[in-house]
Amino acid sequence: MKRTFQALNTPMVAGALVAVFGAGLALQWGVRLPGLLESPFFGKTGLNGPLLFLVAGTALIVGAQHRSGARNRWTEIGAVVLIGYPALILSQTLFKIDLGLDFVRVPTVATLDNLHPGRLSPNASVAPGGN
Repeated sequence: MKRTFQALNTPMVAGALVAVFGAGLALQWGVRLPGLLESPFFGKTGLNGPLLFLVAGTALIVGAQHRSGARNRWTEIGAVVLIGYPALILSQTLFKIDLGLDFVRVPTVATLDNLHPGRLSPNASVAPGGN
Protein backbone atom coordinates (compact mmCIF):
# COMPACT_ATOMS: atom_id res chain seq x y z
CA MET A 1 0.00 0.00 0.00
CA LYS A 2 1.49 3.31 -1.06
CA ARG A 3 1.44 6.12 1.47
CA THR A 4 0.59 9.56 0.23
CA PHE A 5 2.04 12.76 1.66
CA GLN A 6 -0.49 14.75 3.63
CA ALA A 7 -0.17 18.48 3.11
CA LEU A 8 0.22 20.68 6.14
CA ASN A 9 -2.93 22.49 7.16
CA THR A 10 -3.60 25.38 9.50
CA PRO A 11 -4.46 23.33 12.65
CA MET A 12 -1.30 21.26 12.15
CA VAL A 13 0.95 24.31 11.85
CA ALA A 14 -0.78 26.06 14.77
CA GLY A 15 -0.49 22.89 16.87
CA ALA A 16 3.22 22.59 16.10
CA LEU A 17 3.81 26.23 17.09
CA VAL A 18 1.85 25.85 20.34
CA ALA A 19 3.58 22.56 21.19
CA VAL A 20 7.05 23.98 20.53
CA PHE A 21 6.22 27.04 22.64
CA GLY A 22 5.03 24.79 25.50
CA ALA A 23 8.12 22.59 25.21
CA GLY A 24 10.34 25.70 25.31
CA LEU A 25 8.60 27.00 28.42
CA ALA A 26 8.86 23.58 30.10
CA LEU A 27 12.56 23.43 29.22
CA GLN A 28 13.08 26.92 30.62
CA TRP A 29 11.25 25.90 33.80
CA GLY A 30 13.32 22.75 34.17
CA VAL A 31 16.86 23.85 33.39
CA ARG A 32 16.77 27.68 33.52
CA LEU A 33 19.00 28.21 30.49
CA PRO A 34 20.12 31.83 30.15
CA GLY A 35 18.73 33.46 27.01
CA LEU A 36 15.91 30.95 26.48
CA LEU A 37 12.56 32.73 26.63
CA GLU A 38 13.81 35.27 29.15
CA SER A 39 11.22 37.78 30.27
CA PRO A 40 9.61 38.71 33.60
CA PHE A 41 6.47 36.72 32.72
CA PHE A 42 8.19 33.51 31.73
CA GLY A 43 10.38 33.57 34.82
CA LYS A 44 7.30 33.26 37.03
CA THR A 45 5.60 30.56 34.99
CA GLY A 46 5.07 27.25 36.76
CA LEU A 47 5.03 23.92 34.95
CA ASN A 48 1.23 23.59 34.63
CA GLY A 49 0.88 26.25 31.91
CA PRO A 50 3.64 24.89 29.64
CA LEU A 51 2.28 21.34 29.97
CA LEU A 52 -1.19 22.55 28.96
CA PHE A 53 0.33 24.31 25.93
CA LEU A 54 2.05 21.03 25.03
CA VAL A 55 -1.21 19.06 25.36
CA ALA A 56 -3.13 21.64 23.28
CA GLY A 57 -0.53 21.61 20.51
CA THR A 58 -0.39 17.82 20.42
CA ALA A 59 -4.20 17.56 20.30
CA LEU A 60 -4.30 20.00 17.38
CA ILE A 61 -1.63 18.09 15.47
CA VAL A 62 -3.24 14.68 16.04
CA GLY A 63 -6.74 15.99 15.33
CA ALA A 64 -5.64 17.59 12.07
CA GLN A 65 -4.32 14.31 10.70
CA HIS A 66 -7.72 12.69 10.37
CA ARG A 67 -10.70 13.31 8.13
CA SER A 68 -13.45 15.53 9.44
CA GLY A 69 -15.89 12.70 10.23
CA ALA A 70 -13.46 10.42 12.05
CA ARG A 71 -13.46 10.36 15.85
CA ASN A 72 -10.06 10.56 17.39
CA ARG A 73 -9.54 9.29 20.91
CA TRP A 74 -6.33 11.26 21.49
CA THR A 75 -7.97 14.55 20.56
CA GLU A 76 -10.84 13.80 22.94
CA ILE A 77 -8.40 12.99 25.74
CA GLY A 78 -6.56 16.25 25.04
CA ALA A 79 -9.85 18.19 25.24
CA VAL A 80 -10.75 16.53 28.55
CA VAL A 81 -7.30 17.37 29.98
CA LEU A 82 -7.52 20.98 28.76
CA ILE A 83 -10.89 21.45 30.45
CA GLY A 84 -10.57 19.16 33.47
CA TYR A 85 -7.08 19.97 34.73
CA PRO A 86 -7.59 23.77 34.94
CA ALA A 87 -11.00 23.09 36.55
CA LEU A 88 -9.26 21.02 39.24
CA ILE A 89 -6.70 23.78 39.76
CA LEU A 90 -9.49 26.36 40.03
CA SER A 91 -11.32 24.16 42.56
CA GLN A 92 -8.18 24.22 44.74
CA THR A 93 -8.39 28.01 44.88
CA LEU A 94 -12.17 28.20 45.34
CA PHE A 95 -12.45 25.56 48.06
CA LYS A 96 -9.05 26.24 49.69
CA ILE A 97 -7.89 22.64 49.29
CA ASP A 98 -4.61 21.18 48.09
CA LEU A 99 -4.82 18.35 45.55
CA GLY A 100 -1.06 18.29 44.93
CA LEU A 101 -1.32 19.67 41.38
CA ASP A 102 1.14 22.55 41.84
CA PHE A 103 4.63 22.00 40.42
CA VAL A 104 7.28 24.19 42.05
CA ARG A 105 11.04 24.36 42.01
CA VAL A 106 12.71 23.36 45.28
CA PRO A 107 13.92 26.80 46.49
CA THR A 108 10.50 28.41 45.84
CA VAL A 109 8.64 29.55 48.95
CA ALA A 110 5.19 31.01 49.41
CA THR A 111 4.98 34.78 49.87
CA LEU A 112 2.16 37.20 50.59
CA ASP A 113 2.03 38.05 46.87
CA ASN A 114 1.99 34.40 45.80
CA LEU A 115 0.46 32.09 48.40
CA HIS A 116 0.51 29.07 46.08
CA PRO A 117 3.65 29.09 43.91
CA GLY A 118 3.36 26.96 40.79
CA ARG A 119 -0.44 27.19 40.66
CA LEU A 120 -2.24 28.68 37.68
CA SER A 121 -4.07 31.87 38.56
CA PRO A 122 -7.88 31.74 38.64
CA ASN A 123 -7.96 33.89 35.49
CA ALA A 124 -5.72 31.46 33.61
CA SER A 125 -7.79 28.50 34.83
CA VAL A 126 -10.99 29.98 33.37
CA ALA A 127 -9.43 31.03 30.05
CA PRO A 128 -9.79 28.65 27.09
CA GLY A 129 -7.17 25.94 27.39
CA GLY A 130 -6.07 27.06 30.84
CA ASN A 131 -3.76 29.78 29.51
